[in-house]
Amino acid sequence: MLSQIQSRLNPDSVWSNFNSVGMVESVRLLDGKTTVETRYFISSLEDNAEQFGNSIRSHWGVENSLHWGGSALRGFPPL
Repeated sequence: MLSQIQSRLNPDSVWSNFNSVGMVESVRLLDGKTTVETRYFISSLEDNAEQFGNSIRSHWGVENSLHWGGSALRGFPPL
């Protein structure tokens, strides 16, 4: 997690609350094939990788449950 970015930004910018950049690497094994996806996130968190990780996992947990529920309601199999 790269932090303390705010000191490098214009204080009048819309990004003035931007404090860190985090990276998440997701590894997935499906049908014997491994895929790796790297995602970058901007955040207002300050130098707290554990909180960043918890926030990302929480976000994707909600996101995944919404997709599953919508598919199930429409009669499609879950993603």
